[in-house]
Amino acid sequence: MKLVCLDTPYSAYFDDLASSLERGLDCNIEKEFLAINPEFHIYCRGFSRIPLLLERNPSEYYISYVKGIKNLSNIDSEVDYIYMAKVYMWLEEYVKCNSNAIFLLYNDMRWHHSFVIDLCKRYNLKFFVFERGVFRPHTTSFDCKGVNARSAFAEKKFNSSIEFFSGGLDYAYKRNDYKSIKLMFLTFLLLKKFYRLLNKKKTTQNNRKGLFHYFKLFLKQRRVNKANDCLNTPFFFVPLQLQEDTQIVFDSDFSSNQEFIYHVFKNFKESEFNKTHLLCFKSHPMDVRSYDFPIGSVITSLDSKILVESASAVITVNSTVGFEAIGISPVICMGDSFYTGHGLVKRLSKSDKIFINENFRYVSDYEKNSYLNFVLRNYQLPGSVYNYTDFDMNIVVEKIIERLKN
Repeated sequence: MKLVCLDTPYSAYFDDLASSLERGLDCNIEKEFLAINPEFHIYCRGFSRIPLLLERNPSEYYISYVKGIKNLSNIDSEVDYIYMAKVYMWLEEYVKCNSNAIFLLYNDMRWHHSFVIDLCKRYNLKFFVFERGVFRPHTTSFDCKGVNARSAFAEKKFNSSIEFFSGGLDYAYKRNDYKSIKLMFLTFLLLKKFYRLLNKKKTTQNNRKGLFHYFKLFLKQRRVNKANDCLNTPFFFVPLQLQEDTQIVFDSDFSSNQEFIYHVFKNFKESEFNKTHLLCFKSHPMDVRSYDFPIGSVITSLDSKILVESASAVITVNSTVGFEAIGISPVICMGDSFYTGHGLVKRLSKSDKIFINENFRYVSDYEKNSYLNFVLRNYQLPGSVYNYTDFDMNIVVEKIIERLKN
């Protein structure tokens, strides 16, 4: 068996997972890190670094094939299809020569991760995708196909009578908040900057924000206005997502947050609820963009939990806030996610009217608790990638071994 990773979390999660898997299987495992973004090797020192050898020039076939792969998001430089085709060819040779490899991927929508998934499917290799959990900060998302709308979990059938349990997040999954995450992320940004200064060779990079972006974000969060005007009148809550969120780019019909804002507001103004309710927007906490909010709407930065509990309904593209609102407030989604196909939220298209009573589906405590258990058992691992225990790693190992047998 060989474990292979590319970009990792900003922690030693994959390193510790590999060690735990060796103990669980009682064998030595080959571990290799494919250095498409070499700065990540600092987080997986137990993996041998395999440099890219991009010597072959791609044919038109490979250039056209790469252009046809769905995900070319998360790129912060001009798209160089020749370079990307070279990477794809190199990865293809690697996959063909390592049929015993199991790939560990953190996020499935980075362009080189999309290449790996495409190749694993073509050559029948196993891969596992990890992502920030949906019970934050207590869990990590885990799937054998992808995350969010692209996950195998999104296609599973939900039956509340089978999944029911007494309620609340399983105590075994509870974790304290990870206070060191900002420091870990800052360390990575500095390492990345240092590496790029040393390495002048131009490559196609993932769209990761730099230090200046986070400095602007810090200033924005300090001066934000936490107006609570919407709490004194019935209102609908519209949580926005990051503009470049791959869930918006690939799993919805909207091209931007601004288009979504105009669409929701237009529907609201044309509805009878315009006479009795307010429409309350909240920008994503990590978003530094400015948007044109129509006159008559309310903009707030109050805690989303407070807004969800007070809202008449939550309208979102496919934000995690929509999942968190299930059983608390009716949820309307305008895009696909891991939770939109199981019958507990109303999934609408752009041509549908939003603000009509039949769209507001109320979920009972029984259904809510059943669904939380369903998500927990089938899509989550205990511990976050930044704060986990030996107990957590043992469960991850059990899950991986179980999936390898299927």
